[in-house]
Amino acid sequence: MATADILSNSIARRIEHAFPGFVQYLEQILRKAINDTDTEKAGRASSYTSGNVPSLDENSDLEDTGIAATNVTTLDGTQTLTNKTLESPVVEDFSNAIHDHESDEKGGQLDHGDALTGLLDDDHTQYLLVDGTRDMEAPLTFDDSYYWKCQKLTGLEFAAGGSGATWTAPDANTAGGYNLDADAEYVYFGSCVCGDWDAVSDMELIVCWETDVDNSGGNDADEVQIDVEVYMKGESETSTKNQSLSETQIIGKAARYTSYQTTFTIDYDSATDPIEVGDKMAFRLNFDATNSDIADIIVNDAIFRYKSAELHIEV
Repeated sequence: MATADILSNSIARRIEHAFPGFVQYLEQILRKAINDTDTEKAGRASSYTSGNVPSLDENSDLEDTGIAATNVTTLDGTQTLTNKTLESPVVEDFSNAIHDHESDEKGGQLDHGDALTGLLDDDHTQYLLVDGTRDMEAPLTFDDSYYWKCQKLTGLEFAAGGSGATWTAPDANTAGGYNLDADAEYVYFGSCVCGDWDAVSDMELIVCWETDVDNSGGNDADEVQIDVEVYMKGESETSTKNQSLSETQIIGKAARYTSYQTTFTIDYDSATDPIEVGDKMAFRLNFDATNSDIADIIVNDAIFRYKSAELHIEV
């Protein structure tokens, strides 16, 4: 038997001798206290709910916080937070957040006038101002040829009169122009190709003309044929390039002075006679009376046009 046990038993005998029954009473009190503590701990342990966040009380005993583990944010893995307002700390990095303001869930939609500041600041110098106070630094160009550069042409006749076209003055019926009634009668126009041409598209000559006879008694398939010779000449060239064009226009049973526009397409990359920037353009137009179903037309004027990627004002 250990020395401590011998001393303990000796003291117990002396106490029992002096106070009969005291040692037995003390043992009962201690045994009850131990049993009560174990019962208390068991009760607390049984009150802990599985799936909740556990905690330790001041006696280092396990207790239930009442907080579901699924409501706790951890540092590992990916979690979705719903209806949470973060007051502290302040989040400085939104690199992993969807915050494009397309909806309430993505930061809420913003009102341009109410939510943004500095709307009157002129800090976007790439924009033109409506008051015209900002100068452009270069011509305005586009990534495609959105614009037609148009030139209005007035015709000329070098043999006007009996052997050539006859001038018809405008009045209540006609816009005026040169009357053509024979194959060998011509009207001439002139223009040029400027540097704003896109150099990758065909050009057009649009001839404006009228019937100069009443063909209401004719046929539905009646037509007029117009021929155009295109002459082109660039700087330092000693001869002209030439394209011959011909178009027919169905007029049917047209009344006199019925107006038409006939379009002639000029091939910009012709294998033998291509168009080049800077070319002087000359057009010789004649009414092909032999292959037409009426005898007279009036040529009012013409429009020469080509595609451009530059926005410009005609001067």
